[in-house]
Amino acid sequence: MKSIWIFVCMGVLAAGCAAQKESNVENEAWRKLVDEQRAGKAPVVLRVHLLVREGGDKWAWDKVKLIGVIKNTSQHTFPAEFEVAHYSAESGIPDGDSTIYLEPYNPSTDTLWKLLEGSGTAGVSHASGGK
Repeated sequence: MKSIWIFVCMGVLAAGCAAQKESNVENEAWRKLVDEQRAGKAPVVLRVHLLVREGGDKWAWDKVKLIGVIKNTSQHTFPAEFEVAHYSAESGIPDGDSTIYLEPYNPSTDTLWKLLEGSGTAGVSHASGGK
């Protein structure tokens, strides 16, 4: 029984390594969808798809679907769907797919994120439009 567990664990590890390698290939393809100057300012750069604009008062929230991680120097693991803040008077995430540049919404926690400088002008690039 012990040897079966060892083989199962080895298979899981091998599959994890293969998935990580595929992810790196995707990241390389996404490099052309990145503004390097913005990426240098932001700890997190993601490719996302806008799901819904949830709005707000001073801060508006846009719900997005994660397509892929391009850069993440934080300790946070982003879920499949999450919300991103921006100043309500500023543009947010446009329809379709976009590259977003994030900074912590609150420096004391890594669970909430906002667009770079709180605006789609600084925090979004390479939008593909459409729904």
